[in-house]
Amino acid sequence: MGFQSKHIQSKLFAPVDRKIWSRTLNFVDCRRDSIIFRIYIYVTLVLIASNTFQFYIGIHKNLWIAGFQIAVFIASAILLYRGKDLWSKNLVLVFMNVTFFISSSSYGREVPSYLYTIPIVLGTLFFFKSNQVKYAIGLLILTFVNLLLLEYTDYSLFRSKVIFTASELKIRTVINLTISISLGAILMRELIFMHRYNQRRLKRLNLKLKRKNDKLKKINGELDSFVYRSSHDLRSPLTSIMGIINIIKSEKDADKIQEYMTFQERSVKKLDTLIQDILSISRNSRMDVMVQPIYLKQFVESCIESLSYMDEFGKVNIEVNIPESLVCYSDANRLTVVFNNLFSNALRYYDHTKQHPFLKVELVSPDADRAQILIRDNGIGIKKEHLLKVFDMFYRATDRNNGSGLGLYIVREAILKVEGKIELNSIYGEGTSVLITIVNLRLEDSVTNKLSGTLFVNPS
Repeated sequence: MGFQSKHIQSKLFAPVDRKIWSRTLNFVDCRRDSIIFRIYIYVTLVLIASNTFQFYIGIHKNLWIAGFQIAVFIASAILLYRGKDLWSKNLVLVFMNVTFFISSSSYGREVPSYLYTIPIVLGTLFFFKSNQVKYAIGLLILTFVNLLLLEYTDYSLFRSKVIFTASELKIRTVINLTISISLGAILMRELIFMHRYNQRRLKRLNLKLKRKNDKLKKINGELDSFVYRSSHDLRSPLTSIMGIINIIKSEKDADKIQEYMTFQERSVKKLDTLIQDILSISRNSRMDVMVQPIYLKQFVESCIESLSYMDEFGKVNIEVNIPESLVCYSDANRLTVVFNNLFSNALRYYDHTKQHPFLKVELVSPDADRAQILIRDNGIGIKKEHLLKVFDMFYRATDRNNGSGLGLYIVREAILKVEGKIELNSIYGEGTSVLITIVNLRLEDSVTNKLSGTLFVNPS
């Protein structure tokens, strides 16, 4: 799995890891079970080695217990491999509690079998998932009861039945210390790792939550502003239309009536523009991203041609410097909104005092992941104090044309929806340049907006 931690990758345990990691996508649970399986194998090998050594030097007492321990750990490893993790963990920890009690009662205080409480307690804390807390509590209570019972019986409940020599006690002390301390160290390391991982995960979740809260605040603020401003801007042309209608009712002069009708048409167009902008905002927020191949030069020229109805269209020299064969993969509907708004602004706010007003569209830097399109004009420009606010909802940087104040807001939201970027620079009296970054979007998964291989290709 791609998210498997490098800390537990091992060729020896690769088949087991694949089996465990295939059952769940939860990183913590997968790592926990992988480590537990390794602990089972480690303890089994240590038990086999230590008891073989004891048998070799002539210590044969209680070897049947060791054999039973080995069998339990092997059975637990098999259960864990087959997905019976709860059975596996309970079997091991209950058995360890029982053997710890028997060993401590057999050897007495001279052999520190009670040190097994360290890996038992740490194992109980480490083994169980968050929804298995009741098992952990039960086993911790069992361990505590064992310790109380050992103290009550003075570690001698089975002492009279098994007699050990001083050398045997010394060997068993070394074995108990080795197993308990090494197991305790492994488990402590994993508990620390899990604690740090959970801290990092919590930090990421808090950051994600903060971003969502900030986004929600932004949306709520925009919604409040939208409702207030749109209701005001919708009512304004309607009020104007009603006033003109009342005047026309009492007017007898045909020329005057025609003049009033022109005013009325202007108000209707303003109202229509505002409604179209509101619909664009709604479509952008509601519709999925639909990726398709776009021949960029033809696409840009088509957007420009759609604005030929504007009075300013024939007064501005328009140049498009984009290779014919250039193809991009993005959302055509949203890019249409972006280019139409930017081109119409360049035409609407051209500087009629200049001898050669122009609008230039050119490719800046295509690569495998993105392309940058620069749109330049020598129009009236935008004053410096307005530059940081031009993308805000209902913000108007000039009174030259009574627009809705939604155009550049719509442009920004649309370009962000396709994971692009927009940068605007302007000098008042000289002109404006807008740099649009179009990002490669994956054709086969258009809704998720993920990046893929090649954005720009030459079809020839």
